[in-house]
Amino acid sequence: MTSRRHLALLTGLLVAACGGDAAESAGGGAEQAPAASTAAADEAALHGLADYYVTHYNMHHASMVADLFQDEDSGFLAADGAVLMGKAEILANLEAEMAGSPTVSIDPDDFMVFGDDAVGRGTYSVETTPPGAQPMSMSGSWIASYTRQADGAWKLGWVTTNFDHAWPEGMPATPGPDEEPVEEGTLGDLIGAYETHWNLGHPSMVGDLYTEDAWAAFPGFGAASGRTAINTVLDERINANPVDIDIHDVGTYDLGDGWAIDGGWYVMTPKGGGDPVQGGSYMGLARQGEDGQWKLHWIVSNAQPAAAMPM
Repeated sequence: MTSRRHLALLTGLLVAACGGDAAESAGGGAEQAPAASTAAADEAALHGLADYYVTHYNMHHASMVADLFQDEDSGFLAADGAVLMGKAEILANLEAEMAGSPTVSIDPDDFMVFGDDAVGRGTYSVETTPPGAQPMSMSGSWIASYTRQADGAWKLGWVTTNFDHAWPEGMPATPGPDEEPVEEGTLGDLIGAYETHWNLGHPSMVGDLYTEDAWAAFPGFGAASGRTAINTVLDERINANPVDIDIHDVGTYDLGDGWAIDGGWYVMTPKGGGDPVQGGSYMGLARQGEDGQWKLHWIVSNAQPAAAMPM
């Protein structure tokens, strides 16, 4: 789903989606930031938002689904390559999707609330028949940010999705322009270690960069819960088809109390060089341990076919 235009949005994603004015250095203001909360009322409201989304999507009420997003401080980075900035683009895309009479199922697995910010994650499935095409079934994982509004209601900030299967047959990918975003993320040590150990073929050391109870959704795989399950996927991804990965940390938003949202993009190339074989983006929730080290806690990454990537 990744285009360079898509990737250039990630810095704004991490700021606007969380209601901030600028991306702060992760870990630099925990004493002022609201502590994480799992308040039952907030979780119930976020589950209700997901239920409302499903109900009105399946009734093909595009405008009512779009109204769940913040105005222009929102976006949808979809697994099919769509890059939707602001409510107007989201609405236009929803209206186009409705031509296929789609039905969606959304399963929220968990939410974390940080004062007036929240992060959720889960899985989804879609059935649709685009005009002039065969019926299609798609499924994958999602991660989303939310912001509490002045009236107390929650609104979606940004949503990132992937496919947990091969790229759907007949689905075009969306190429993007060649501009590369400025890298302003502050989790360079974590991202650098990830890249280094991936390229050295050390899946267990990459796995150590996840929390013990992490959740990770890699493109082409179902979501993995817990470091042991994540290590199994990493072993397959790193050793079965060795490639080098180049990761770019675009933006980090400090949620306070040792938590942050981080986003960026990556490109995979064959060992020894050559044209990219896969590219994508990631958006995740990171946690800082008592030793000051950051680890990945929740993350969704996606991928685009090499033929659709800007070279």
